Amino acid sequence: MLTSTSMTIRLNGLILLLPVLLLEACGNSRINETRVSMDTQTIEYTTVARGTLSNPVKGELNLDTDTIQIHKLTSPEQWDAYLDQAMPDLHERQPLSSPDFDNEIVLALSAGQRPSSGYGIRINSISSEGGTLVVSATETVPGENCMLLTVLTWPYHYVQITGGVAGHKVELERTEFIQDC
Repeated sequence: MLTSTSMTIRLNGLILLLPVLLLEACGNSRINETRVSMDTQTIEYTTVARGTLSNPVKGELNLDTDTIQIHKLTSPEQWDAYLDQAMPDLHERQPLSSPDFDNEIVLALSAGQRPSSGYGIRINSISSEGGTLVVSATETVPGENCMLLTVLTWPYHYVQITGGVAGHKVELERTEFIQDC
């Protein structure tokens, strides 16, 4: 049996909870409106190759710098020229497929020269925002307690994308992850 005191407590609790529920509903509505109004599309991609180069050749691509670079390759000639500089050793190229550049492009992400082993780079996602491909990537950096090989490395990640994005500009959003060993 409910007493008037317990009913008052329940009613007061409901009255206090009602503004919170209304605010929560308004907040969700605004979030949904923002998501709907953005012209963003997730782009599917396939990894062509990912790893660490041991000896890229100097050339137009300037892969010996320590800056992260992304190249959009839209023809077989660009792909071959890129590989000639990035992977001069033909045995490194053996497992690579030849994209169909009538329907695909390749995005080649390079972390540039790094002073030791333990570095890496990975494309996490690609989205299309208007006429721009936004590439989200993470660079892995070794922590201070890691035991590393003293060798110059050039981390890379190559992906191919199917669809009509050859005319898009490319922007890179980079985050850094410090790997504790």
